[in-house]
Amino acid sequence: MPCPNGVDIPGNFEIYNEAFLHEDLPGARFKYQIFIAEAARAGACAACHECEEDCPQKIPISEWMPKVHALLGAA
Repeated sequence: MPCPNGVDIPGNFEIYNEAFLHEDLPGARFKYQIFIAEAARAGACAACHECEEDCPQKIPISEWMPKVHALLGAA
């Protein structure tokens, strides 16, 4: 987890994926608010791209974090 801003990249993706896998958006939003500290949420991504250099799956993380936060951080 090489995020210099402290974003919990795997944790955010795990909850995001669970929302679709289990078809439970309300439950995923609850987990996002309870289990991911605000400073570690996807919304804290500064889009610095440093994590992408080390990502073994070559995921464009800085493009995905705003999408994750938009879905899970919504009220």
